[in-house]
Amino acid sequence: MILIQAPILSESGYGHKAREISYAIFKEFGNDVKILPTNWGNNVNTGLKNSKFKELESTILSNPQLNQQPDLFIVIGVPEDMRQLIGKKNILFTSGVEVDKISPEWIDALNKSNLDLIIVPSEFVKNVFLNTEYTHNQDPSQKLRLHKQVEVIPESYDERIFNQLTNDDKKILAQFNKSLEDNGIDKFVFTSGQVSPDKLESGGDRKGFRDLYIAFKEQFKSTDKIALVAKLNGLNSSYMTDYLFKKAISVVDLEIKSKDNAPLLVLSGHLSPQFLFALLSHEKNIANIYPTKGEGFGRMILDAVLSNKPLVVPEVGAFRDFTIGCENVTYVKGSFKDIPPSAFMGKILVHGSKWYEINIETLKGLLKSINRLGNNFDYSENLPNIENIKTKFGYESVSKQITNVIANYHAKQLQIKLPNLKSLNIKKVE
Repeated sequence: MILIQAPILSESGYGHKAREISYAIFKEFGNDVKILPTNWGNNVNTGLKNSKFKELESTILSNPQLNQQPDLFIVIGVPEDMRQLIGKKNILFTSGVEVDKISPEWIDALNKSNLDLIIVPSEFVKNVFLNTEYTHNQDPSQKLRLHKQVEVIPESYDERIFNQLTNDDKKILAQFNKSLEDNGIDKFVFTSGQVSPDKLESGGDRKGFRDLYIAFKEQFKSTDKIALVAKLNGLNSSYMTDYLFKKAISVVDLEIKSKDNAPLLVLSGHLSPQFLFALLSHEKNIANIYPTKGEGFGRMILDAVLSNKPLVVPEVGAFRDFTIGCENVTYVKGSFKDIPPSAFMGKILVHGSKWYEINIETLKGLLKSINRLGNNFDYSENLPNIENIKTKFGYESVSKQITNVIANYHAKQLQIKLPNLKSLNIKKVE
């Protein structure tokens, strides 16, 4: 038996990751697979609803009590989720951290566990796991490093981004286009990400939206006819979350030096993958900008690459695995800076770690150049690179990598069908 402990029901990045991994294993190993669902923070558990992974419902354990030890136990999450590794073999799938080091508690827990393999989604995360080192305060000769095997299996883009827009999508897009027209907007830049309103307000925003917002507002006036369009995801899509975003943005507004600024358009609520891709590739979109301070992988950035629109990212990050060689990508220099106390997050983002940060003045200069260029670009020669990325980071390719690794730790049970044997006439020999 393969037992998977994962947030497969969660509406979150980790939920999508968990469904993708679990479904690949289920399709290959069938009835051998059982799943123990877990929560992911306070995110709602509606992730399997209308999902292409709905077959996973049949694998969910109604009773967590097991009558046998799993041959393979797979945890999808962070090391804290490995409360007890109960398999004969044990594997952890994790996105790790987005900063320059993992916590000593993680290293200690991983080293002491009976874990056989750690799988991460990018070379950036692998290097962080293997290169983090702590020196004992009283004995400098004692070093704490990870001594477990780490392999990279990337995540995939959501293939639904290439679906036709539904009637509901078309209505929302029409409303969006009318909003641009009503506000006299000729062009916009787009960004998106999971942003907590309180971290946005306090400066602990990992996605870099706060800095991008300040840079945009200080660079452009309403007469420039440009907008910043943002899809910000909080923990949910409630009116309270919308209110908290407005409150956080009003606090940031107090830092902005100039007035009569160009508008910010914030999209809230659930939007389909194909609708978001329509924004990434919209005719008035002059650039997709992700000044993120750290990514374990970066699914939305991968989707943005596939739009073949100009894409702006920091020069350091996990997304380099799928952006190198793409003509539509601009890398921006920044520097590693200590993460602020408001960004601390348990053992994930810890004191003393650094993230890669683009400063506001650099962003302002970049926005000025993007606005000057507008839609005057032709990336037709980049299309072969896009097709290669679609193949390499498509679900079929990623799921094959997953099952190839799992096959090293679990033998697939095959059903052997014997041919029908005809009855033989046996004669006694005198």
